[in-house]
Amino acid sequence: MRRLILLLGLLVCPAWASVSFTNLTHGGSVAATTTYATASVTPTANNIVLVTLSSRLAAGNGPLALTAVSGDGLTWVNWASVDYGVAQGTGFKNRLEIWCGVGASPSTGALTLTYSTNPTGVAWGVDQSSGAATTCAAAKGIVATNGVAVATATPLTVTMGTFNSSSNATYGGGSVDAGSIAVGQGAGFTELGPTTTQDPSGESEFAAGNVSPVTMTYSGANVVWGIIGVEVQIPASATASRPSVFVIAP
Repeated sequence: MRRLILLLGLLVCPAWASVSFTNLTHGGSVAATTTYATASVTPTANNIVLVTLSSRLAAGNGPLALTAVSGDGLTWVNWASVDYGVAQGTGFKNRLEIWCGVGASPSTGALTLTYSTNPTGVAWGVDQSSGAATTCAAAKGIVATNGVAVATATPLTVTMGTFNSSSNATYGGGSVDAGSIAVGQGAGFTELGPTTTQDPSGESEFAAGNVSPVTMTYSGANVVWGIIGVEVQIPASATASRPSVFVIAP
C-alpha cells in the first residue's frame, strides 16, 4: 500500500518544463532602403517570437538602430543590440539586434523591419518559442554581447553571466560581415535560421539548458563579427514545483 501511494504522488506532479525554438523564416536583402519585409509567418498565441537582425552600411554614419519591428498583431520590444566592425562616420559599419514579440491573438503575414537609415545589406531570422514565459519581459533573462572591430579567424564567442535558473534556455544570434561565408551553430546548440546574403550573413541558435559561452563557427576567411547571447526563461509557475522523491521505510 505504501508503494502504491508513493507512485500516485509522482504521477500527479507537474511535468518538467523546457524551452525549445522553431525557425519560422529567415532571409535577407541587399537593397538600400529603410523598410524590409520578411516572408509570411503564422505565430502561435502567447508564444514569444525572437527576430535576429544584422545590418551593414557601406557609407555614411553606420546603419544605426532598428526603429521598429511590426506585424502579425504582436507587441515588439528590443531585447539586445551590439555595434561591431570598423568605425563608419559617427557610427559603426555593422549592427546586430534581437527583438521579441508576443500576442494573444496573432495574425498571419509578413513582419516589417524599419530603419532610420538605408542599410546596404540586412539579414534576419524569425524564431518562435515553445515552453518559454509568455511575455517578453518575463522571458528575458541575462544578456551578453560581444563584437570585434578587426577581422579575425576566431569563432564568434560571448560569455554569459550567472543564469537565473538551470531550467532556462540559451538563445544566440550572430552575424559576420561577409555574405559568402556561412555561419554555423556552436557546441551544444541547435541551429535555427542561417542566412547568407551578399553582406552580412546571420545565424540564430538555441540550447534547452544553460550554455556558456555562446559560440558560432565559420570558415574560409578572416571576418569581423558580432554575437548576442540571451537567457530565455520558463514561466515562474514551472519553477515553483519539481517532483520530489521520498523514501518510506518498511
